[in-house]
Amino acid sequence: MAGLNALFAANKYLTKSDKVILVDKKPSYGGMWKDTYDYVRLHQPHPNFTAGNIKWKLKKRKVHLASKLEILSYFNDCIKELKQNISLIEYFKYEYVNSKEVLIDGKYEVHLTFKSSHSKLPNLLIKAKKCIKSFGFNIPNIAPLKFSSINVKSISPNQFEFLGPEMQQSTKPVYIIGGGKTGMDTAYQLIKKFPGKKIHMITGKGNIFMDREKIFATGLNRFLGRIPFTKLMTDISMRYNGNNEKEVCEYFKVKYGLQLDTSCENFMLGIISKKEKNIISNGIHEHEMDYLEDIVDQGHEIRMILRSGRSKIIEKESWIINCSGHLFREKSKYEPHLSENNTTISIKPSCGILSFSTLSAYFLTHLWFRNELKSLPLYELNQEKLLQQNKKGFPYIMLVQMLHNMILIANKLPSKVMMECDLLPDKWFPFHVQTFRILKMKYNERKYLKHTKAILDNEFNYFPKKG
Repeated sequence: MAGLNALFAANKYLTKSDKVILVDKKPSYGGMWKDTYDYVRLHQPHPNFTAGNIKWKLKKRKVHLASKLEILSYFNDCIKELKQNISLIEYFKYEYVNSKEVLIDGKYEVHLTFKSSHSKLPNLLIKAKKCIKSFGFNIPNIAPLKFSSINVKSISPNQFEFLGPEMQQSTKPVYIIGGGKTGMDTAYQLIKKFPGKKIHMITGKGNIFMDREKIFATGLNRFLGRIPFTKLMTDISMRYNGNNEKEVCEYFKVKYGLQLDTSCENFMLGIISKKEKNIISNGIHEHEMDYLEDIVDQGHEIRMILRSGRSKIIEKESWIINCSGHLFREKSKYEPHLSENNTTISIKPSCGILSFSTLSAYFLTHLWFRNELKSLPLYELNQEKLLQQNKKGFPYIMLVQMLHNMILIANKLPSKVMMECDLLPDKWFPFHVQTFRILKMKYNERKYLKHTKAILDNEFNYFPKKG
């Protein structure tokens, strides 16, 4: 979706006479949604998952969480609409190799190289005036976990066996490894499809989620605008001082969060509803906050080895489903969000500008085409490095950065550009609620910027030095 939002924004400044070349390593449009598990659903209501303001043709209630097929159908609708205004040339199954800025007749252009997935085809070489590298989070497929034991069935959510006849007929227990969005989706699906199946969850330090019924409220609470995302973002950002992760975490859990256990620690900006959480809590046989290291065969016993040093005997042919964290598993090479000679913008975790790559793609593209990006002192965050070195502080620093950069972006772009971005979570609420939040943000702008800048300047391990 990051790529589509970049294309939507660029579309506002291009005409039919401009040639746009789209290159993707996948066989067609859809990004990670093409390969992810079939029962995946959106975190948020579908009207808030968009390319700009392109509307969904889905005839369902606004609160509906779109399925994989519905999301892919929306992708196709977006491309059809965008193609009406630009000349789009498509190259699929080509993977990015490298690029360089070249000075030609006093002006810089960018030369890019791509390799084909077909070994017999030559590399693709493209020369362009502008380039948008919209890699997003580049989430890989989840592979089954490998164990020493040969007596368990290790699978991933992507595999047919997960919901196939073998799983349906099996009486063996299921162990879900991981408690993030994938783990919760998997537990929810198993409980709904196979009630009574013995399901265990092993979730590491446990995950905290935003309560969907608060962030995307319905009924009277939606009209009153109880807790728009900007309220959560400013509240948490202003409470965080750079060192009080534990205190902010406990506050967040009470005010905005949902979790399987009160001792859960990890917050990765995921969203679930209270209903989903309760179905999972009541439907699983056991929830264990530990890390799985290995499963070994010891004589007639099959033993699960946990990181804490404990072990437990499990049944032969137990199902082990890998739902462990796969965000940032494939490290991306660092490059600045704007290249030295202004020919290229990059949307990737190693140079993150906003917490969500979709929003980064939308706003950076607008700023770039309006020649406003180079002079705007945005804070660039290496999200991969931050997660590796400071997992507990990760979500709060992300929110602080998002608050700071969004204020700068909103001040630089015309209101029409902001209003055309249906990705913004506050667009879920009525216009009067959005207006109130904008005015409140403007009123407190100086205070917010002073606080967030102090924190971001101190996070020298994750932010490049400001020029």
